Amino acid sequence: MHIQRLDSDSYRRAFPHPGHIYNSVQFSELNRSKCDDVLYLALYDGGRLRCGMIAGERDGAIMSPWSAPFGGLTVNRRQSFRCIDNAVKSLCSFTKSTGRSLVVTLPPECYGDNAAIKCAYSLMLTPGIEITPHLNYAADLTRHLDPIDLMSPKSRWSIGRALMSHYTITRQPATESEITRNYNLILANHNAKGRELRMSLHDFIATAPVTNSDFFIMTFDGIDIAAAQLHHAAPGIVQLINWGDLPLHHHPGAMNLLALHIMRHYKAEGARMLDFGPVDSCDGVNEGLSKFKESLGCTPSLKYTFRLS
Repeated sequence: MHIQRLDSDSYRRAFPHPGHIYNSVQFSELNRSKCDDVLYLALYDGGRLRCGMIAGERDGAIMSPWSAPFGGLTVNRRQSFRCIDNAVKSLCSFTKSTGRSLVVTLPPECYGDNAAIKCAYSLMLTPGIEITPHLNYAADLTRHLDPIDLMSPKSRWSIGRALMSHYTITRQPATESEITRNYNLILANHNAKGRELRMSLHDFIATAPVTNSDFFIMTFDGIDIAAAQLHHAAPGIVQLINWGDLPLHHHPGAMNLLALHIMRHYKAEGARMLDFGPVDSCDGVNEGLSKFKESLGCTPSLKYTFRLS
């Protein structure tokens, strides 16, 4: 299989409909400054375009993604396992020839990405590969039930308590002032918990039109107490990127109620899944976060990062 490096416009024409937003040229160009160079790679077999991959060069590695939850291969139509396997082998050989490592994080299995699942299988069989699994949670919005019916009894009880208080939850317009309001709430939450917020205010604002971001604010008696930022990651799939409440205004059941409101909102819009994201880090699985997401009716699936040095 032959690999050809394209410019951004040629790659956009070659792959006009990437499977998810993080594999788009627009998103990649937005994050170009976060790597040394962006590679638009097209893979051909017998002169026929089979698949492509956008990667960033950084820290001695070719990375897909370099500043996103996941990346991987893009295809225009379903490809056979043999084709995907050959593409993986070609990419491994290509990165080895440059003296760099290959680092690929694929979408969670629950996305049902045909090429990604075949790619994961091929990478797992690659000699010398390092595999890091991530535990990811998502809510199925296609079932003929209200999301609250899938929650645990404890979560439903917490929501019942929250409903007795004066909460208001609204989706805010994606204006600079409202995004700033959302960002400041989430930043305060992360700071209080000693966690790094990996996106700056500029990232929140610049990314919003590219990912069709939504922003929710929760208030209690007119005071902002919680916020959520979401991306439309793939057709029918909305992804929770950042959220949190203010520790000084922590109310039992408030985050459960916010989660329910968001799930009902996207279910009504016709989304098939709400990706609540991973519950693990370099320190392992956050047991409390895992239990919380399961109490919301979310189910786990695996997401993989592969590294070939």
